[in-house]
Amino acid sequence: MSTELKAFEDRLAGALREYAAGTPRTDAAAGTPREYAAGGGGPRRSGRGARRRSGAAMLVVAAAAAVVAVLALPGRGGGPAPATAAELLATAASAAEREAPLGAGRSLYVRSTFTTRVGIAPVHAGTQETWTRADGSGRTRTRSRSGRVVEDVRRPAGAFRIGTETLTPAELRKLDGAALRRLVARQTPRAPGFDRAQLRAFAAYRILHDILATPSSGALRGQAYRTLATAPGLRLAHRDGAAVTVAARVGDVEFRATIDTADGRVLALERDLLRRSAQLPGPPGVVDRWVVVAQSG
Repeated sequence: MSTELKAFEDRLAGALREYAAGTPRTDAAAGTPREYAAGGGGPRRSGRGARRRSGAAMLVVAAAAAVVAVLALPGRGGGPAPATAAELLATAASAAEREAPLGAGRSLYVRSTFTTRVGIAPVHAGTQETWTRADGSGRTRTRSRSGRVVEDVRRPAGAFRIGTETLTPAELRKLDGAALRRLVARQTPRAPGFDRAQLRAFAAYRILHDILATPSSGALRGQAYRTLATAPGLRLAHRDGAAVTVAARVGDVEFRATIDTADGRVLALERDLLRRSAQLPGPPGVVDRWVVVAQSG
């Protein structure tokens, strides 16, 4: 049963009790008796009492009929409750875990469009392509919206940056749910003035973000989803069929991840400034957004 329906039933029960006792009902908005709230400026004359009680009875009957009508609506009352962010991430995790691992000698290829207002970026809107092998080697090529190449970097084999820590390919392969939870605990920052639960959610989001950029197995991506699902304050921001957007907030900044729960792939990552703040310069709105347009491996 929804919260608003329960509140409505509580108000209806109160009205029934008041009517049975013959007491004037208090207007919920103004905190004044119904006789004053009706606009007359004072109590009505006693000669109208019977008509008032008759009218109240009719209102109670109408309200009771409304409850029956609401309960009869499809999906209300006995219908299934909407899925939570955690439940949808669990669905995405199960889908990711069914994915075949990256073949030997192959690279994970991802092409994304992006916008960013971060000052150190080589370009503030364009397309980025990455090729990454299991040993950490690879290539990143960034183009502006006009198609001009603004960055083309080749990376040697080595380690992966996961949040604030560097992991070797062997260490990355050994990560499981317990190890990811320890990573989140270690990397939850201590920042006076910020809610500790929000900071933990941010650490989980950042670790997920970095794991998704590696050619990790679907099993590890699934574990990352399950770890994010336990983050305090995580909420479901939007759902469009199998595509769901979950969000976590730190102060005045919100981080969003859009995931396809049917195959466990990430569709977009976004950072939003909710209001003008010392956390980030500039007006409220999207700070940066990455949308995956192609992926293979």
